[in-house]
Amino acid sequence: RGLIELIGEPVHILAQVRSDFRVEFMIEFLATLLSRCSTLLLIAYEIFSPIISFSIGELIFGSVTCMGYLLYAALIQIHKISSKQQTENTQCVAFGILWTVDRKLYGVSLDFTWQAIQKLLLSEGSKYVLMSVDTQQSQGVYGLVSNLGSLIVRMLFWP
Repeated sequence: RGLIELIGEPVHILAQVRSDFRVEFMIEFLATLLSRCSTLLLIAYEIFSPIISFSIGELIFGSVTCMGYLLYAALIQIHKISSKQQTENTQCVAFGILWTVDRKLYGVSLDFTWQAIQKLLLSEGSKYVLMSVDTQQSQGVYGLVSNLGSLIVRMLFWP
């Protein structure tokens, strides 16, 4: 899910810069609704095991989020092209669409995207390494100890 969401991350940052909270709300709401409903249906009709059903729900959430933000970016570009706004922008063609890219915003978006990739690797990296070298029982013990440890820290440092 995280890797899929990283594709739409620059556009999510653009929506935040433009203070388009309504768009963010709509995309997140739709993604949550579709992922939870699909998980419910997959579990209720026993199509897959519960673990696979939850995984599919998370993939749906990430995919809907990514597609929603990419659609938002396409609509912004169509609006810019139709209103003929030209400033310090660079034009390029990608996916058959003429994109007008603000260089400063593009640079900031790349920085945020790189930071998001680093955060994903730092926060989930131990799980990837553990998954590749250890047994499922050890992974379960690690997950339990990690979650209980964070629970204790949260209770101790509660404001």
